[in-house]
Amino acid sequence: MTTFLIEAIVLCVLFHLGVQLQVRKEPAERVYGYPPAIVERYIELGKIPDKKNPSTLERVKKKWPAAIVLGMILGAVVYFVNGSRSFFDGFLVSYGLWLIVDWYDAIVIDILWLCHSKTYILPGTEDMTAAYPWERLLEFFPKDIEEKAKQHKPPFPAAPAIGWIIMVLCMVGFIGVIVYGGWEGVQRGYTFGQFLLRFLIILFGVKAFDIIGLDYILITKTQFFQHYIPETRGCSGYHNFGFNRKEQIRQCAMLPFAALLTAWICTLF
Repeated sequence: MTTFLIEAIVLCVLFHLGVQLQVRKEPAERVYGYPPAIVERYIELGKIPDKKNPSTLERVKKKWPAAIVLGMILGAVVYFVNGSRSFFDGFLVSYGLWLIVDWYDAIVIDILWLCHSKTYILPGTEDMTAAYPWERLLEFFPKDIEEKAKQHKPPFPAAPAIGWIIMVLCMVGFIGVIVYGGWEGVQRGYTFGQFLLRFLIILFGVKAFDIIGLDYILITKTQFFQHYIPETRGCSGYHNFGFNRKEQIRQCAMLPFAALLTAWICTLF
């Protein structure tokens, strides 16, 4: 377990250094990785041509050589350092390592650093710091609501920071449930199968709350968001349950792998 944690820390450090190198590029070269409102501002300023953002396929074509090299290096590390000899063990270790990096990216890079670092905020968008986190949150809504909500201004200067603090606390609470579930299972001497069942129930329970409680009830059956974001009143998206069906299916497909990984980690203690 100590080896796994050290590897995760090293990967997060390397990832952070990679982001730092990316930030050193010219703003016009990295702007397409920013929220749409930031891209639109750069088009208005004439800093980039008014053209469609690079497609996912175009981005993959540019990055696949590096992805293959990194995959080979990670595979060698998992084999020689972690001692994984089967596909299943190697998959769980590598998946776990990159999952930690993904969380580091979401919490540290996107939430804590994105809107508070002068090196990350692009020149000419200093007045749009609220758009950096706000635009990412709006991606969870139907498209028409997303577009209307971009016009919404924070009710007071500290509102975005308070919102992010609440989100971080929610994430910490979710992680705390997983950690406690693992710790309590270790104390009871759970088997891999028992851990797996527990984490499947937790993860799919949270996902059911997301789909039913948030997407269905909160968005389509209440006036909650219309009250706090009046610019979105009348949007048809509030009656479009299932607008993010593909994304929800993708996440549901990933949950069993997350449960397998978490159960495997718990058996190491």
